Amino acid sequence: MCGFVFLNNVSADGVARIAAHELGHGAFRLYHTFSSDNRYILPEGTTDNLMDYNGGTALYKYQWDYIMFYIKKLNRSGLSLRYS
Repeated sequence: MCGFVFLNNVSADGVARIAAHELGHGAFRLYHTFSSDNRYILPEGTTDNLMDYNGGTALYKYQWDYIMFYIKKLNRSGLSLRYS
């Protein structure tokens, strides 16, 4: 999997948030909060969620559950990924 991220006129904080957002898609299969593929659908730009386009950094519990699922799956496959 690969992709492109354009960072014209983006602050250092913005770069970190964009990287986390894109890792949410690629590494943990998270969808936008407004996607019809998402478990819960919310209007675009209305949340402080990392997976919305509103500049947020929060994640909902079900998103953390997905992340933990994939971390545990990686650990079972022989990769060692620590979390606390």
